[in-house]
Amino acid sequence: MSPGKLALLLIVFAIALSVQPVIVNGMCTDKEKKDILQHCEDYLKHGAPIPSLHGPCCAAALEVPVLDMQCIVDLLTAKEKSEYKEANILQLKHLCYPLSSEPPTNQVMHGLKGSGAMHH
Repeated sequence: MSPGKLALLLIVFAIALSVQPVIVNGMCTDKEKKDILQHCEDYLKHGAPIPSLHGPCCAAALEVPVLDMQCIVDLLTAKEKSEYKEANILQLKHLCYPLSSEPPTNQVMHGLKGSGAMHH
């Protein structure tokens, strides 16, 4: 391979790496994990207070594609696993799902067909 082609390949590779979000596992990112740990700290460590549906904790949880909290758990370091209750992270999916007929733009609704839910 010529030096010119090698240089071009390295440049393309470097650009590809810089454009990609930091995805460690599945569809969630380390940034989303950090936001959840920061904004949900009391609930994740102590189980109280329950996060408000419209508060910063649920806002952070709703940023995770399809509220995949297992993906967030999978990103935890050993130290974080000792500090935060994994079950509480998983529970965020149920605590923070919006109580409306309109799903968040990055979420997927399941089971609406034939469930009696009203469609707009």
